[in-house]
Amino acid sequence: MLKDSLSFYKRLPLSGKLFHVRCCAHILNLLVYDGHSKIEDVIDNVRESVKHIKTSTVHLTMFSDIVKQLQLPNKRLILDCCTRWNATYAMLSCVLEFKDVFP
Repeated sequence: MLKDSLSFYKRLPLSGKLFHVRCCAHILNLLVYDGHSKIEDVIDNVRESVKHIKTSTVHLTMFSDIVKQLQLPNKRLILDCCTRWNATYAMLSCVLEFKDVFP
């Protein structure tokens, strides 16, 4: 609508060919995707470590014991899901709190 209005009054250079405004959410999504691809190996390693702990009662018990010994907050590990990038952020943020537990 704005582009059409400005084109009507001949206010757009190059007939509006350079007039393009992206949605802020789309820009944010592109930035996150680009950053995510640069550290994909790290994210995969963290994800596999969290899966390893969460899928075994023995490993989860050992993890909890170490957390208690180190007097860290009593929180659960978060495993991300592929449909939301903020779930990956939550997983990485949570794991950072437990960085002393991981060798």
